[in-house]
Amino acid sequence: MVDRDEQAVGQFIESTARMLADWGFPRISARVLLTMMSADEDSLTAGELGDRLGVSPSAISGAVRYLMQVGLLERRPVPRLTPQ
Repeated sequence: MVDRDEQAVGQFIESTARMLADWGFPRISARVLLTMMSADEDSLTAGELGDRLGVSPSAISGAVRYLMQVGLLERRPVPRLTPQ
């Protein structure tokens, strides 16, 4: 597996989000979408997104709601492991 340059990934997310914002796309929504698209994980929680982007949970909530409304993001429940 190739080591990721997290700084380069962050710069890509920010520069692309600025470009999308210039075209009228909400910037925080662009940052959330690009973070999800560039993540190695299959899914990220709102808390993980907030930590990666340095924003509040309410900002993540609003961005996710917008992305779901325009069909670019889907929220899926994560199955919980039950102790046996």
